[in-house]
Amino acid sequence: MPPFVIVSSRCFDAFIKDFRSEFDGVVRRLDGSSPMKVAETSKAVRDCIISHPLPKLIADEMYAALRDQIGTDAFVAVRSSALGEDSKEFSYAGMLDTYLFCRTESEIALAVVNCWASMYSDRAVSYRFMRGISQSGISMAVVVQEMADGIASGVTFTVNPQTKYEDEILINAVWGLGEGLVSGGVDADRFVVIKKDEFPIDKSEIAHKGERVIFDRAQGYGTIEEKIPDEEAAKPCLTEQQIRSVAAVCTRIEREYGGVPQDIEWTVSRDGRVKILQTRPITTVDRPWPSERPYVTLWDNSNIVESYSGVTTPLTFSFALNAYHNVYVQFCQVLGVPEEIIKKYDFNFGNMLGLLNGRIYYNLKNWYRLVSVLPGYSFNSRFMEGMMGVKATFDFSTETHEERNQAGFFRRWFIELPRMGWVGANLAWKFWTIDAEVKKFMDIYTKMYNKYKDFDFDNQPAHRLVDIYNELVTTVLGNWKAPIINDFMAMIFYGVLKSLIGAWLPNAEHSLQNDLVAGQGNVESTLPMRAMQKMARFIKAHADLAGLFQTLDAATLKNRFITGPASEAGAPAEERELAAQIKAYLDEFGFRTMNELKLEEPSLNEKPEFLFSMLKNYSAGPLPPEEDTGTQEAKKREAAEKRVEEALRDQTIWGFIPKLPIMKFVTDYAKKAVAVREYQRFARTKMYGLARRIYIGIGRRLAERGVIDHHDDVFYLHKDEIMSYVVGTAASQKLRELAAIRKAEFYAYRQMDELPDRIETKGIVYTNDLNKSVLKVQQSDDPNVLQGIGGCSGVVRKRVKVILNPSDDMNLNGEILVAARTDPGWVPLFATAAGLLIERGSMLSHSVIVARELGLPAIVGITGITKRVKTGDLVEMDGTTGIVRIIERAEGGESAAGGVS
Repeated sequence: MPPFVIVSSRCFDAFIKDFRSEFDGVVRRLDGSSPMKVAETSKAVRDCIISHPLPKLIADEMYAALRDQIGTDAFVAVRSSALGEDSKEFSYAGMLDTYLFCRTESEIALAVVNCWASMYSDRAVSYRFMRGISQSGISMAVVVQEMADGIASGVTFTVNPQTKYEDEILINAVWGLGEGLVSGGVDADRFVVIKKDEFPIDKSEIAHKGERVIFDRAQGYGTIEEKIPDEEAAKPCLTEQQIRSVAAVCTRIEREYGGVPQDIEWTVSRDGRVKILQTRPITTVDRPWPSERPYVTLWDNSNIVESYSGVTTPLTFSFALNAYHNVYVQFCQVLGVPEEIIKKYDFNFGNMLGLLNGRIYYNLKNWYRLVSVLPGYSFNSRFMEGMMGVKATFDFSTETHEERNQAGFFRRWFIELPRMGWVGANLAWKFWTIDAEVKKFMDIYTKMYNKYKDFDFDNQPAHRLVDIYNELVTTVLGNWKAPIINDFMAMIFYGVLKSLIGAWLPNAEHSLQNDLVAGQGNVESTLPMRAMQKMARFIKAHADLAGLFQTLDAATLKNRFITGPASEAGAPAEERELAAQIKAYLDEFGFRTMNELKLEEPSLNEKPEFLFSMLKNYSAGPLPPEEDTGTQEAKKREAAEKRVEEALRDQTIWGFIPKLPIMKFVTDYAKKAVAVREYQRFARTKMYGLARRIYIGIGRRLAERGVIDHHDDVFYLHKDEIMSYVVGTAASQKLRELAAIRKAEFYAYRQMDELPDRIETKGIVYTNDLNKSVLKVQQSDDPNVLQGIGGCSGVVRKRVKVILNPSDDMNLNGEILVAARTDPGWVPLFATAAGLLIERGSMLSHSVIVARELGLPAIVGITGITKRVKTGDLVEMDGTTGIVRIIERAEGGESAAGGVS
């Protein structure tokens, strides 16, 4: 610390002694009723102070002390230190004046008086009024300290005032002197350092520092602002070693003050040493919070957003959370994972999802925990990341430090290893017998669905509906083993296929993996689209029908063919036939909708206008021949298989194990798992449709009795709140009030911007800033180039149409469809699109699987595309490389820089 002299508060009292009555009078007239009054009356106090010189006795004593401590002809800093400023309750930090590079006795004396006057700055006076502090009796000491002409300066908070965590040190630093930082006039670098051995740097935010405060050498006193050269402005103003040195010395100071968190000003001299200028308690941190650093949660919605896009209501979330818990506990049981391990991690399995500002996210740590109980965790975790479409890997230790220390040689090799071997054998057996498991599940599901498909849920007693819901859970959800095993099988074999292609065929084209699993025939999710195409062919074959679909809107067509004259005996034969086809379609696929896994979304049966919009689209444009369905993609798959066979025909492992049969085996299982995955997703959607109808039925009973205002209000209640109200176990009976609070809350969530794909929270989740992403988005240097994941090969140059939700214009006529995400309910749109550009998703996303079946070029995982392009922009997409180029903007017609001509 530079040497200093203190001009005590008694000197201030002696200073005002000769004009005490004048001084007390202007202080009494201080007025805090408005900013204008504060400025006027506080100026009067300052003028009163500075109109009197520093008494000679005080000045002479101060000069003598300075000569003794600092010497003569040295520059000094004159700093204010008001009584109360160093207390934990009150702080005048940034409100009082400091004077730098004072040298002559007259400059120092004037600076001391000005420091005293700054006790009555506008900010200090306002602060005392706001805090209820008396304006009288204020006194101040002044520190006169040898000037440290630092190359970098800053302020350290030994407890981060933003988080209040006891183990976080916040360092703010600028080039030059610290006055620019204290005044807020220049941007600062920010470093968060952990308060432990070696002081590791947890976070760095480097600002572009345009100016710095330096000594005004031209005048020989005071300071000026200087522009920082561009090459220096973006550099950190402290080295890592200097950051640690600042943290270490500030931590020692905190200890000296009995552990009270400190606000410390410092500077780095030209020889690199850290010099402390002053310290005061942090008044905004009464009691630091215990560290929550070990309790970090990582949230990711890269793939689940395909099923639950945007804001999702509490009922859907609680239903999905319970389903995930039930299903993954079954998964562990069927693989023979020991019950004690399942019980140990039951809390994790019960919290696989999270709800952040109304949006559903994966809790990644709990997903890694699930995969960690299975053999080959280091490989499986990466395959899981690929299946889930997460944009960055996460290194998660499956054991705590204590667990690692306790697991000795015997336990690892004679207990853990055989246990993992047993689980692995179970998993292999389940893969081998998957066909029987799938048939068993489909028999159970079909029986249950057919039992209640036409059931009148709207006119049943609430208890009967609760019974049916429990039957649905125990019968179908309780036997969800086949779908989850198949999902894991898809993850493993698709991941192994990718690894084998990378290792054995390093020069293969990017699309090879996708081509090998394409063209498997009628994937379940494409059946509604193909049924629509069949109806569209019928419409086009009859001129009168074609005329109706060209001229009438979707709502009018709905009324005509569902509830109107088309189904009556006197209607033309072709209208009656089409009405029958539409009825059959709704009977088979009426549970489908966009966002179909969100219970709050009406089904196609409830809002069939979407069907008629698609029929209008299909009948207005060209349709593929019925017999050609899937032929193109089947040929693409056969060509890919031939390329693999030619490349691997004579290759072996270790000289005697042929590679080709291994590749064929893995490919066949990957194809089977992917196809079955789509079929079972179809079954899941039907079950969700039944659940929606059950909850709406209960909602009607509650609304009839005035418990809630409208039956749809049940979507803003937790599933247990609804069921417990019916059976008498509710913790709160005020369902109307709960629904109203949540409707207002979720309305506010819908007005917010979308949250990042990946979020990291520490400690209590909802006290974190959820808008801060932990992913660094890598973008091309060319602003008109976007990069995603190639899903289905093909190069297309077309105009785009951005569709974000069911209320948007659905008319597609050969444009490239751009969407934030898709689910099976979007498939009818694919038939009239030239290509797919999807913001979210992975290689196993539903949209990619369907696109491969249709031979539709597709790219997924294109960060920010729904904001970077708009309807009418001309783009070129390459489904093999995943590259999108913006060629021409919709307005103006000018070519975009960097585009392809």
